[in-house]
Amino acid sequence: MLKKDQKSYSAILWLVQLVLGISLVFANDSISLEFGEIDSENQIVPILYNSTSDITGFQFFIIGMDVTNIFGGTAEEYNFYLHQGSTCWRENECKDVVTGFSNSDSPIPPGEGILFYLNYAEVGDDIFDNNIQISYQTCLDINEGFIVGPQDNLFDVDLGECMNSPVDCNGDYFGSTNYDPCGICGGVGYIDDCGVCDAYENNDCYTYNMELSQGANLISFHALPEDASISSIFASLGNNANYIIGEGAGAYYMSETWYGSLQTITADEGYWLVVENAAVLSIVGAAPTSINENNLIYDLHSGNNLISYPFSISQSIDDAIDNLYLSSLFAMAGSAEATQYSNGNWYGSLENLNPSSGYWLVALGDIQFQYNQPNYDESPSSDPDDRSETPDLFTYTQSPYQAFYWVASAYIDGEPMVEGEDWVGAFYGDECIGSREWSGVSTYGIPIKALLIFIFLSVENFLPK
Repeated sequence: MLKKDQKSYSAILWLVQLVLGISLVFANDSISLEFGEIDSENQIVPILYNSTSDITGFQFFIIGMDVTNIFGGTAEEYNFYLHQGSTCWRENECKDVVTGFSNSDSPIPPGEGILFYLNYAEVGDDIFDNNIQISYQTCLDINEGFIVGPQDNLFDVDLGECMNSPVDCNGDYFGSTNYDPCGICGGVGYIDDCGVCDAYENNDCYTYNMELSQGANLISFHALPEDASISSIFASLGNNANYIIGEGAGAYYMSETWYGSLQTITADEGYWLVVENAAVLSIVGAAPTSINENNLIYDLHSGNNLISYPFSISQSIDDAIDNLYLSSLFAMAGSAEATQYSNGNWYGSLENLNPSSGYWLVALGDIQFQYNQPNYDESPSSDPDDRSETPDLFTYTQSPYQAFYWVASAYIDGEPMVEGEDWVGAFYGDECIGSREWSGVSTYGIPIKALLIFIFLSVENFLPK
């Protein structure tokens, strides 16, 4: 066994032979060394051995690989000192050397297994040594190395075949570029909860809630589940659902069944959904309908088009509708709010387009239309929250049948109405069927609830208060 002074002598001897390039002689025992299976994900390679005698020390070289650390295996189990170094200080030669010797009176016994593990650097790593010459093969080298037995006798070393160097998806040896889960080399994609693989967080499927008011709700869907049938989407409403109306189609709910021509929700349509009581509608496992390069296209016809707003965050109407469409559009209306395009500006109470809301878009002719996509990194637009609470006299129930009136001026007893205090309302008998707080010349789009499919209102029906 190597004593303490013998260990120091052996370490010095190994260093001298490394510097001078000489080798110890006379082999008495045999050992084989070879690479094990590479773990390219963790950049680890085991070094396997099969020895006929005790091992007290070793030193050999790795050619074509930038070794950064050696650890573990039988060598660590028997308390070997392990070290990794380099010969890159030699002129025109650069290879990594691995060294180990016993720190105790316990050599590695005869047998086979993993001598140690080595970590290696990839070309893209910050610690990669660019002096290392890499190629299609990585080899073990014992020419200036040795394996020592208990009496300082040298082993006859049989080296296994060179290992094929790991190749990344770009074809680079020891490269650091990998396939993402979507199969894209160097990609950063991932698989979301709906099984869709891409790199966009804003198109991941999710669950969202839609708050429904008692009565009529003008809605649309910015994300839809795989089953978009109305029986599935509105299942949680049960008997609270009365009927749903789209543009040119509809259905009503009776005896746990939907009857009518409208049986499937689509991404581009808006809908009037009428419920008996206020409720929260949850849309589970829904995938966004208009995102990135798949921006939804609307085929508008001349006149009124009941369409969706297909995004999960709000936009101002100026940001949402591109200038190239403005010459083809007349007005837009939501639930109890509207705006008209005139002389280069939008005038009306409808200032922002909101998720889960539907809209009537009035086109002057047949066109294809797309919303501008919102900037998901910015704070969404929001409707101003400076309107006064509606007086009891001017409260009304929303109807799917509505009209809008634009008022240029209004007076009470010959005096101009006061902005922020007075209200303009429309009445059918004693019932208020539409109202808006007076805000001067910007009081556009007073919603009027229709009692029939169409209505007629004279000027006398407007009652400023």
